[in-house]
Amino acid sequence: MYKFLIKNKLINPTISINYYISRVVTVPTLITTDMNKRNCKICKKAIKGRSDKLFCSEKCKSYYHRKLREVTKKATEKTDSILHRNRSILLEIMGKNATQKKVSRDLIDKKNFNIRYMTGFFENAQGKRYHIVYDFAWMEFSDGDILIKRRNTKKQTQ
Repeated sequence: MYKFLIKNKLINPTISINYYISRVVTVPTLITTDMNKRNCKICKKAIKGRSDKLFCSEKCKSYYHRKLREVTKKATEKTDSILHRNRSILLEIMGKNATQKKVSRDLIDKKNFNIRYMTGFFENAQGKRYHIVYDFAWMEFSDGDILIKRRNTKKQTQ
């Protein structure tokens, strides 16, 4: 008969080894704490499955993303409409084929162009700042004139 030594204790081989292992070796148990408990962002039900899951069902996931799109649309609707209006004004002034045109500030003001709204800006090699609205750029001179340029010089498809 063989005798084993586990953690400096003599054990009897006739007794199941599982009996001793359960007494000597501690098995980590899955303890659910508030920190490990995950709830759905929408309905607050417990989430089962992957650890990075945020929603309990496809219904909650779809609802969340639909509401997110609605809120984003509401927040950006006014700004987008002003930007689209600005682009339309620049397109009307430039026409279909012109690549650049110099106009007076009064003309742009009469058409209700909102100069504070743009999609970007850049500085040229001389340090002059161009304001961008989608595919158009404009630069204001000190005398009140505005130079408008079409940024994409390739002929656009119809």
